[in-house]
Amino acid sequence: METVGPVEGHDYRNISQEVDNWLERVKRWGQVGTVFGDHHQEIDASREEMECFLHQLHNVLSRWKDTSYAVQQLPNVGQLLGRLCCDNVVLLKESTYKILMQCILVLTSEQPKNELEEKANKWAYSQVKNTVSYVVSEKPYGTATEISGNLPDDFNQLAIVKLIDSIQSDLDSQHERKWSSKTNCLLPQRSLLNKVLEEVSNMCISLIDLECTLPLITALLCCHSLSDREEFSSRFLTKVTQSQKFAYLEEEKVISLSYNARVHLWLRFFPSLEQEICNLIDVLVVIKPYISPKDTIRLIESRQLPLACAENPAIYWTVNRLLRSMYIKCDGDKGIVRVLCMFHRAFMNSVKAHNTEPRFELSGFYPRVLQPLIHLMQIQPAGLLYAACNFQIQQICNILHKVREKTAKSSELLDIWLSLMQFSDWYYKAIELCLMMDCDVDDCLDYVCWLTSPFNYDTQKHCKEILKEILSALKVLKFKVYLQSCDLHYALTATNQVKLMGHMTSIMQSLLVLFFLKSVGGHLIAMEIIDLAFPCSSIAEKLSRFMDLTEIFSSLSGNAANMQHLSSNKIKSMHTIVSELRSCLMEKMRSLGSRSVSDAQLIERCDEFILSLQQRK
Repeated sequence: METVGPVEGHDYRNISQEVDNWLERVKRWGQVGTVFGDHHQEIDASREEMECFLHQLHNVLSRWKDTSYAVQQLPNVGQLLGRLCCDNVVLLKESTYKILMQCILVLTSEQPKNELEEKANKWAYSQVKNTVSYVVSEKPYGTATEISGNLPDDFNQLAIVKLIDSIQSDLDSQHERKWSSKTNCLLPQRSLLNKVLEEVSNMCISLIDLECTLPLITALLCCHSLSDREEFSSRFLTKVTQSQKFAYLEEEKVISLSYNARVHLWLRFFPSLEQEICNLIDVLVVIKPYISPKDTIRLIESRQLPLACAENPAIYWTVNRLLRSMYIKCDGDKGIVRVLCMFHRAFMNSVKAHNTEPRFELSGFYPRVLQPLIHLMQIQPAGLLYAACNFQIQQICNILHKVREKTAKSSELLDIWLSLMQFSDWYYKAIELCLMMDCDVDDCLDYVCWLTSPFNYDTQKHCKEILKEILSALKVLKFKVYLQSCDLHYALTATNQVKLMGHMTSIMQSLLVLFFLKSVGGHLIAMEIIDLAFPCSSIAEKLSRFMDLTEIFSSLSGNAANMQHLSSNKIKSMHTIVSELRSCLMEKMRSLGSRSVSDAQLIERCDEFILSLQQRK
């Protein structure tokens, strides 16, 4: 037998104590469990911890590879595993049953060397046999099942379904609702006793993963107690919240709660709303970072969280604070800012699509000094004349100037900046006015530069000077029919300071993509413009950002769906840009020998983008 090394010795000392501790706990539970037994709640609460222990035990037993040695070192392991196999509540969950069987089978020997190993084999096989057929072998329902003509397991399932239907019927009798000014939402006229809610929610914890219990869980979540103090089991709400973890991933199967059930869950259990935002950010920033703005909004709206915000002030306020908190914790990650902007757009879309006037004043959820500004920015710039947009930005800048004079703390400036970034359309519209208008656009420059660097006035001033110089050259070049790459290079390198202005990256990307779309001869040097706009970006980032900006500026022109304002030459150039970058991305993936999920989604988006361009040629 091989010697036990340092790692195995450390495992042995830990696992030996753990086996004894768990044996004491299992003895307290008793030999036989039922679905609604007294010890059921304790088992359910410690199930994750128990599965973790069983995995550790399995790893140690697998490394020892010797049944006699394992029994010698862990004399109580057989008693522990045997008691677990006798507890029906332990066996209810598939993952627990699976690792328990693995622990038992690892104690078997293909060629037993002694009597102990032979007894271990017989014991292990008997445990597997008994646990697989414990309902049939024990016949817990006796004559009742035989008279009804059902097998015991069928009778068990039927009994549970009948119980669920009975409880649900009682809960559904509370449909009449009235508006509560105290909670700012609709509440049922009849409410349940707190003790009833607590007991029913505790009973439903183990049933949450069953599809047949979905109507019951929905009805239960929509109930209200007679007191202001929440009497739902926190473990029940936690379990429901965990069941929604992968709701934003189409590939994962998730219990689909109704809209009303989700709203009640978000309102009564803050961790559920926190997880909802974290899941959304995880999908949009990590798993699907390159999906289009349109698909981003569709994903955000898939769970109707924006609509819930329009109907419930408490949810709207909480979501905003969570998003801003995530931005600060992630050190100003651009992906979080994008989610913030897209969520606000989805919120406004929900209000319009459902003809739902929010039951609160939108500006009231922003800093008081910003409320007049929010009133102005709620007007969408899409489709407005340049002169009207310019006048609106002048009014915005006037108020913003007064706000800056009253604000000294950087935390307050950050809060104001995040509030304004929610209305990102005005940022891109200001950039468009800077390039397209011949009249004074000083206010547009001020607005763009302040959003670029809100904490440093000298940086804003420097940024404005550089932009003025670049814009004066671009405004001349946008009318040139036979545009050459050297013309654009000269316009951008007239000042070497551009390379030092890292915070101007977003402005320059937006400005150059817009120049390509609006200039007369931009299609002649399309790839050169894109290379200058994204000099340090990866191929995937370059592709995604180019398509994003194209959609954004098209939506500001009121033609997001068909790009009717673009000439055939521009359409052809866009087709060339995306096709070449797509080929480069495919070549890179082939050379690396791997294909990430995000890259695959970007390729799919490119194909859709190219197809839409081909249809408009």
